[in-house]
Amino acid sequence: MPETGSTSLAPPTDVELSREDYSWLTPEPETPAKKMSRKVMANPLVPIGCGLTVAALVYGLTQFKRGNQRSSQMAMRMRVLAQGGTIIAVLGGLMVSGAVERRDK
Repeated sequence: MPETGSTSLAPPTDVELSREDYSWLTPEPETPAKKMSRKVMANPLVPIGCGLTVAALVYGLTQFKRGNQRSSQMAMRMRVLAQGGTIIAVLGGLMVSGAVERRDK
């Protein structure tokens, strides 16, 4: 007497295959916001350096517009230092990530 609700050992039909969910096989695509968050967490000094560079630039331009040459010149020097710090942060992050990749191999 056949059991009710038992599974068949026959190969699945096309209809059964099309109904199965294979979404777990492919990874979920990374959204731009998730990618940005991942990059910021990996190297937080780069966005800080970019923010400092923009702040120095805006401050320097406002001082230039007001005619305060001394403050404008000082702000532009701060901007150059902030840009240099950002470049150093980028290079440092690349060196660290390269060292981690080599260590993990």
